[in-house]
Amino acid sequence: MRTNGFLGRDWLDPEFSYSKEEWETLLEVGFDLKRRFQLGLDTSGILKGKTLFTMFFNQSLRTRSTFDAGIQQLGGYHCSLEHGKTYTPARKGFDIPYQTERIKDVAEMLSRVGDAIAIRMYGPPAV
Repeated sequence: MRTNGFLGRDWLDPEFSYSKEEWETLLEVGFDLKRRFQLGLDTSGILKGKTLFTMFFNQSLRTRSTFDAGIQQLGGYHCSLEHGKTYTPARKGFDIPYQTERIKDVAEMLSRVGDAIAIRMYGPPAV
């Protein structure tokens, strides 16, 4: 089943945020894109002009490289916001001057200039 209800939705809690039909659509589209790329079909225009921001607060090789390669293979641009070169996002009340920025402020600014944000953060905060 196809659905067009993904625009503007978050991936914060995918277990409860997506129906069975939406999961099937996501997998179907992913498999189709992978198949097209492997067959040498042009996929470079699918995300043309789109920007993905990534923030990795935990070390990563596989996740970071697959996001980077995937966005490039689909014609988009990947912008890595490196931990240690940016302030750590923090909730209101947990901000520390010159060390953190409020998550709300970061998300609003990035949403104005980009199309998607992917964040990898688990475990205790790095602050």
